[in-house]
Amino acid sequence: MKTKVIACISALILLVLPCITAGLFTLPFVAFYLILPLSCIWFSNELGGYTGIGMGKGAITTKTPGCFIVFAGFLLLWVPIILVILDII
Repeated sequence: MKTKVIACISALILLVLPCITAGLFTLPFVAFYLILPLSCIWFSNELGGYTGIGMGKGAITTKTPGCFIVFAGFLLLWVPIILVILDII
């Protein structure tokens, strides 16, 4: 539950800051970018439980722990924030 709250706060920051600095035309692009990280965080157990045909050669034969999916979601979510902070410094 805490991860979902942190993800919502981070997503709101990511939605608001570009709109303030670059204008409202960035809103659809940022919203589209947030689909994958937020779905990884909110539905980590469901996405990690997928087994079957994989992309390319081979198949996914074991389940991925949900905590790994959450970590990847937060990594995708915070990369733009970290890049902006590093650009300011």
